[in-house]
Amino acid sequence: MDADVTTDCLNNLENLNIPTTSWDPIIIFLVIQKLDPESHKEWEQTAYSKSEDELPTWENLKDFLQSRYRTLELVLSVSGTCSSRDKPVRERSHLVTATATTSQPNERTCVLCKEKHTLCHCKNFTKLQPKERADYVKTNNLCFNCLVPGHSAYQCKLQMSCRLCRRRHHTLLHRHQDSVQTEERNQPNASHHGVEEKEEVINSMVASHHNTKQSTALLATAMVLARNEHNQTVVLRALVDQGSQASFLSEKAAQMLKLTRQSARGSIIGVGSTRTNVDHVVQLKIGSHWNPSFEINIQAYVMSKQLTTKIPSKAVTVTHWPHLEGLNLADPDYFQPGSIDLLLGVKEYAQIVQPTLIKGPPGSPCAQETNLGWILFGEIDNNRENESFLVLHHQVHIDHMLKSLWEIDNDKKRILTKEEKLCETIYESTHTRNSEGRYLVRLPFNTKNPISTEGNTKEIARKRLLQLERRFKKETKLKEDYTKVMQEYIKANYMEEISKNEINERKSVYLPHRAVVHADRETSKTRVVFDASAKGSNCVSLNDELLVGPQLQEDLRNILMRSRLHRVCYASDI
Repeated sequence: MDADVTTDCLNNLENLNIPTTSWDPIIIFLVIQKLDPESHKEWEQTAYSKSEDELPTWENLKDFLQSRYRTLELVLSVSGTCSSRDKPVRERSHLVTATATTSQPNERTCVLCKEKHTLCHCKNFTKLQPKERADYVKTNNLCFNCLVPGHSAYQCKLQMSCRLCRRRHHTLLHRHQDSVQTEERNQPNASHHGVEEKEEVINSMVASHHNTKQSTALLATAMVLARNEHNQTVVLRALVDQGSQASFLSEKAAQMLKLTRQSARGSIIGVGSTRTNVDHVVQLKIGSHWNPSFEINIQAYVMSKQLTTKIPSKAVTVTHWPHLEGLNLADPDYFQPGSIDLLLGVKEYAQIVQPTLIKGPPGSPCAQETNLGWILFGEIDNNRENESFLVLHHQVHIDHMLKSLWEIDNDKKRILTKEEKLCETIYESTHTRNSEGRYLVRLPFNTKNPISTEGNTKEIARKRLLQLERRFKKETKLKEDYTKVMQEYIKANYMEEISKNEINERKSVYLPHRAVVHADRETSKTRVVFDASAKGSNCVSLNDELLVGPQLQEDLRNILMRSRLHRVCYASDI
């Protein structure tokens, strides 16, 4: 959805300390230009139905888009079987957008329970596991995108995708990576299941619920002196969270400190299964303004997105709190909204906390003594307008960590995987050499019963060819160069024309081809590329069913390190 992309852009601007709080009218104007007329009309009715004096905000438009998306996903007709990109290209002046309504609803019958509802609303279907749902859809020849019979996902007219991974399948068919790994561990042959499960739990980092916009809750913040390995110091504003098992550092702070990064694959899962990946971990030291002798080492995961919104979300009205007088506060500007560059977890909290705790009257914050100064937290008397919660869950996957370790510490005698061994076996047992000295090699399929031949690849390749010919009518020079390359293939016996009698329709895959033009090259400016990744009507391509084989090239890191031993290096293309 456009709302997700726009929100990500605004978050990135916030990370760069570019204020966007007053951009709502501009953002709304740009986004609604992309809406269809019917959605635009509904937005105008919704936006000004509540109040004519106040302008709508970006949050209002985002809520409307999400509601509109869910509505269209359920009610749009998907009876057509022809993809919009398969239709002939018309002149722009003839394009017309029309919206049709009917007073007689099109009642559908669930293919599973035969009740009057769609499959995605069937309780029996939603109770199944994602793998069982996918098997049911495949067995009953349903569309993987809209769960309706009569066409495939490739032909589906409904412009929707999975809300979690943005791929071309229904959200109910999405399989989380964790669930896939769990199914693999549950196989009868997995004798080490208990060990893997224990390690997964040990490496699960869970951060507590952070209320980032509830104006009545004051979270514990502190100004710390962050020091890198070269003794360069930067002052950071930290959020102290004793409910977090991991510490996090913003990308901006990591760049300012120029910290050395180590690979650490993990993911942070928030409310609604929103996922944020972390790829690096850093080591740094933090110290105190009030205690020069205090300094501890911490390990923090680098976050590419902002850790939280500004804390507090609104300026806090400071009243007379006698129990706080004379205290050396860890964050003297605790009442002013500010960005958070460091989140300190429970391990660091245990190292900085001191036994003294001062509680005030109701409606005033508590003060906890730490080596960083006194941190303030608790509920204060203020209004309760906007509330939002941030939930972080960090999980470091053991298999990803081991894979990274193997890639870094591998030797030249790397053990081949099961798939790589199978590819080698197919090559050794099937390849031959003809009288001309050429090697003939069979395609290394990863399955005994490939289904890529069952998709209607001939029709798809034909449409791609017609599309290419339409381009030739506009670019005559491209047609000449393309024809020349094809003629060279025929003369070199790289390809030949075959009769219809020689074609076995059930065991043939037709590959579309296209032109790749490099105008800056002196030779081979036009190249013909055959698209083996083109999917058939069953959403399976030839490449999907072929083994990759072992890596024949040397590791790129070794090449780069070896190149630094010489004064001059040459680079070339093949």
